[in-house]
Amino acid sequence: MKNNFEKEDFEAIISKATVDCYGLYEELSCISIYLQDELNFPFKINLLGLTLDVIAVTEQQNLPKLVVLREGAKYSIDITDCEVVDRKTRNHLLVESYKHWFSLIF
Repeated sequence: MKNNFEKEDFEAIISKATVDCYGLYEELSCISIYLQDELNFPFKINLLGLTLDVIAVTEQQNLPKLVVLREGAKYSIDITDCEVVDRKTRNHLLVESYKHWFSLIF
């Protein structure tokens, strides 16, 4: 299933999240805060064939990570490694925006 989001949507989200940032580390921190504020938790992702519930965003080694539940335990995963199950949601747009930005920076 194809979503209706475009590259311009991704760039608008990241631009809003990183307004007034000076440097990469500030951008990463602001993106983490923006995702924590804007994502609707919980939501489902696919990761390596597993469907997991995302319950929060955290920051590790200056990178935003998704906090997921699996069999009652919490794990932090790279946002770039997963796919949001419901591709028609704002959560999908936010995650894909981060992945687009990350691919341009790193």
